[in-house]
Amino acid sequence: MKKLFLVLFLLLIPFSAYGLPNADWTAGTSNFGIGGDNINQTRQYCIHNGVLYVGARKASGGTAPLAILLRTTDGSTYTNVNVGFLASENEARSCYSASDGYLYLVTQRGGGARLWRSLDGETSWTMVIDFGAVANYGRRFLENGGYLYHATVSDEGSAAVLYRCLVSAGCGTSGNWVTAWTAPDATLERILSLIVDNGTMFLTTNRVSSGQAGGVFSSTNGTTWNKINTTVLTAAASGTIAHSIVKFKGNFYLGTQDATYGGAIWKSSDRGITWTKVSTDGMGEGLNLPEAYILTATSNALFIGYRAATGLGTKVFVTMDGSNFKQVGSANLGNSGNNQVFDFILFNNKIHAGGGWENSTDNQPIQPFLLPYDSRLP
Repeated sequence: MKKLFLVLFLLLIPFSAYGLPNADWTAGTSNFGIGGDNINQTRQYCIHNGVLYVGARKASGGTAPLAILLRTTDGSTYTNVNVGFLASENEARSCYSASDGYLYLVTQRGGGARLWRSLDGETSWTMVIDFGAVANYGRRFLENGGYLYHATVSDEGSAAVLYRCLVSAGCGTSGNWVTAWTAPDATLERILSLIVDNGTMFLTTNRVSSGQAGGVFSSTNGTTWNKINTTVLTAAASGTIAHSIVKFKGNFYLGTQDATYGGAIWKSSDRGITWTKVSTDGMGEGLNLPEAYILTATSNALFIGYRAATGLGTKVFVTMDGSNFKQVGSANLGNSGNNQVFDFILFNNKIHAGGGWENSTDNQPIQPFLLPYDSRLP
């Protein structure tokens, strides 16, 4: 009887009592120093020397370069970092604070993504390597086994490439960046996520439906990769992606893009081999939410950011147990027109979310968003 009462009591506790307050997303203030241009996408976060950075882009038609890197020390007021981008660099995409003390940044550029680095993250940026046309933009960094890896996306009808550099040899030298792996099929244009678990690396790609070459791959040495998932992650014939593989409470999770049924969340208890769908398609909204774009895990919560269908607002969901999902805050992150979430990070006891307008041509302002986060969920 006592156990039954306890279960009923827990079910009646407001969701906020588990550590998420009844608060909405708010926009960070800005001092971007970019004149009359508007930033309409904030992409990927990283923390370097206690400072929060986020890559972003100006709306198309703005003053070149459209790529921009923002930094904040307090988590609210952002300033523009003078990296020295080429006029042709359109987005600051992926950033990473490495063990060699440098902050690394990769941009999006049609002629080839470019890798930059800086010791203090504010001055003296150096362009290290132009990856060329096989890499349209950078996606994810990872360190493992003494190497710094970077996953790229081609989107040019060629296979995606995973690069790496031996950190002890110096990752500021272009010749030290070499191809670790090329996706085995030209249709696999995207490496979407990259993690390491107990020494084994895992990545995900596009084209994950039945009979397609993509899915979840693993490697113990960074150069030999094998597709390991035996579960078909979506029944859609096209527009399929496996996003953001993460480890949360002992299990793997990922999100899908599914252009037929809507994006869903999948769980694996055997490190990526078999998968079970643990959410409804599009969190019950089907094609209104076709893409579960980003998953970010803290020790006690898993945050999911969606891309919404045309004309609809993005939504953020959270789960504490990996199976029950709750929307956090209002749609659009409180900014009408914002239809996607690109990244999350925990900084200064707040969850920060990078979002974006539906099209890069939308000359509408957007700023990084933040949500208070209870200290019980570190």
